[in-house]
This record gives sequence, C-alpha cells and structure tokens, in this order.
Amino acid sequence: MANALEWFYRRVPMDLYREHLSEYPAPKNFNIGYYMGSLLLVMVALQFVTGLLLMMQYNPAQPVQSIQNITQHVWYGWLIWLMHTDGVSFFFALLYLHMARGLMYGSYKTPRELVWVAGWFIFLLSAGEAFIGYTLPGMATSYAASDVISQLLAGGAWYGNWAFQLVLGGRSYGAPMLMRFEAFHVVLLFTLLVVMIVVHVLLLHRVGSNNPDGVDTHSRTNAKGWPLDGIPFHPYFTVKDMVGIGVFFLIFAAVLLYNPSMNGWFISSGDVQPANPLYFGGIDIRAPWYLSPFYQLLRASPSNNQGQMIFWVGLLMPFFLPWLDRNPVRSIRYRPIYAVWLFLLFADMIGMMIVGSEPAMPYTLFPERILTVFYFAWFMLLPMVSGIEVMLMHPPHVPARVGDGLMGRIMHGGALRARGQGGSNGGES
Repeated sequence: MANALEWFYRRVPMDLYREHLSEYPAPKNFNIGYYMGSLLLVMVALQFVTGLLLMMQYNPAQPVQSIQNITQHVWYGWLIWLMHTDGVSFFFALLYLHMARGLMYGSYKTPRELVWVAGWFIFLLSAGEAFIGYTLPGMATSYAASDVISQLLAGGAWYGNWAFQLVLGGRSYGAPMLMRFEAFHVVLLFTLLVVMIVVHVLLLHRVGSNNPDGVDTHSRTNAKGWPLDGIPFHPYFTVKDMVGIGVFFLIFAAVLLYNPSMNGWFISSGDVQPANPLYFGGIDIRAPWYLSPFYQLLRASPSNNQGQMIFWVGLLMPFFLPWLDRNPVRSIRYRPIYAVWLFLLFADMIGMMIVGSEPAMPYTLFPERILTVFYFAWFMLLPMVSGIEVMLMHPPHVPARVGDGLMGRIMHGGALRARGQGGSNGGES
C-alpha cells in the first residue's frame, strides 16, 4: 500500500495541494465574512450539476413543455429545477456579501488590485450567465428578458444588424434564439466563468489574503518564513468552512421546501406563465432582484441610447475602484468617514434593487435618476473623500484579542506544531 501511494504521489502535482491548502497561510483573524468564498464555490458546483441534469431534458424548440415535463414527470425533477432556480438567488446573495466584505476591509487595495478586477469580471460573467439562463424556460419573464437583450444589441449603430443574426438568430423569440442562448449559457459563459474563478484564486494566493484589520500578515515571520499572524488554511479553516456549508444548506433546504418563491422575489408569477407576446395582463413581470440595480441604470433615461450609455459606464465604474480610493488604510475599522460613505453606497444599491424590481412607471423615473446620480457620484467623489478623511492607523500586526481566547491559542499553537515551527517568536523579521 505504501509503495502504491508513493507511486501515486510521484505522478500527481501534490505541490499544488501544499501551496494552496496545507501550506497556504491564512490570517488567523478571519471572521464569518470569509465563509462566502467557499460557499460560492459550492454553489457554482451545485449549479453545474443541476444545470447538467436539466439540460438532459431541455428542448429549445419546446421550452415550456420541457419545463413542465421536468417538474411533473422526471423523478425529483421539481426539486432539481427549484435547486437550480433558487440557487441563482442564493449564489448572487453570497456574491454581493462577498463583494461587500471586500469593500469593507479594503481587499481591492494594493497589492490586490488585480484580485478585485478579476472578481468584478466574475460578477459580470455571472450576471450574463444568469440573465441568459433567464430566457431559456420560455415563460413570460423569459420573453421580457430576451426583449431587453434585443434592445441592448439594437443600441449599437455599427454592430446592431450582424449582432442580431449572430447572437439572436433573428428578431423574434423562438427556437433559433434559444438554441444560441443555450450554447452561451451552458458552454461559453460558464467556461469563461470557471476560468476567471481559477484566475481569481491564483491571483489571491499569489499576494495573500486580506483580513478584517487590513494588516499585512506577512510582515512578521519566524525563522522558517512562516507568518506569525497566519495559520495553515487546511485543516483549520477548511473544517470551519465545512460547518458553514452545513448551516448554509439547512437554510437552502428550508427555503426550497417551505417558501421557494420567497414571496415573488426568487420566483414570480411571470416565471411560471408561458410567454404570450400579445398579452401580459395580470402577470408579474419584473427583473430578478440580483440584476435589478443595473437594470434600473438602463431605464434611468427615457432615451434608449442614453440609457445604454449609463448602463455600460455603470458596469465599468467598479473596475477603477482600486485607483479611486487613495487612502492607504484598508479596513473600515480605522476609516470612520469611509465607513459612512460605504454605508451610503449600500443603501443606494438596495434602493436601486427595490426600484429596479418595480414595473417601469412614470412615478419610478425620479427615484431612478436620484439613485443613479448618487451611484456615479459615489465613485467620482471617492478620491476626495479618501483624501480628506483623518487616518486611524491600523495596528502593525493582528491585534492580540484574536489569539487571546482558548480556541485561538489552540488553533495558532497547533498550526505551529503541525509545521514543526515551535511557538517562539525569536525568528521574526
């Protein structure tokens, strides 16, 4: 048996396991906000498995009949469909929390600028993946979503005609369009999403993880170069992640079994009514909550061209965040003015989500414009806000309160013993 394992280890890149798990130094002051990354990976895997099972029964020429067959006749098809449909909302809830934690603790600041840029690419690919998937069931909201895509493509004077033929296969909702959307959803966008996730993780592990205090955990090391403020990611944080995943799936199962529609926020009446281009009366057609903030940008102007310009520029603004925030301090724990400024952004995004989920009516135009103006003003004024605020310098290392508890001493001491590094600080550099 030992010889077989030795033969196997010689041929398998175990150095990747050591580099990214057992020998990856994670800051010892990680909190609950750092569960989101592992939960997102689990949700991507779940969406892949459930999507693969749904694809086995899906027919783009008869989308409504396919969904009805899956939910009514396929063994546990109703559960697979609910897991995939509600899973999108859970995925985006985790993704928004993941980005909010990055904004709070300054995870976009040097040297993690490219980590943030790759993460925003992941968000855009996820939004495109979800939005195109929204068109596939052939329901009323599917038709409305395809109409939004048509308007986006029609907005370009130089690419409108050929884009219709290449992307949509025509100017009407039907089998040619759905066949292309299925290919984009299942193959193209998902492949790009997985590639960007791998790039995101590799970039993160290249520069190291941030932490709630925003301190450089590699500033103090022992004689063997191991950060004194870090512990091995595996097994210490993988075990905690497993507990978090278990709690998450309890919540996930409760929603699926007791309130899968979440009172219309996860599944609206328009998601289960077959599309009829001639009649939408009495059907609740709304943008999915996780895309409604940016859909609200699209309709902030009555002009289609102006709305598209606002939409695309709004999607590009977060890319420049690492260079707009000029304060060297990372965490909001030591940036009181930025904490208030960030809270206003969160409130603005929630307002955009609520207004964007409402039907486009004359009374929604004014709040849409106010929310849109503040969204852009937040980024434009950030250099000034970050430049004038009084800096409260963060501590040079992880505060002692993190390691004072019994569990902190057990985990930190156990990590050092596991690596044969002892508990001495005599080798600090």
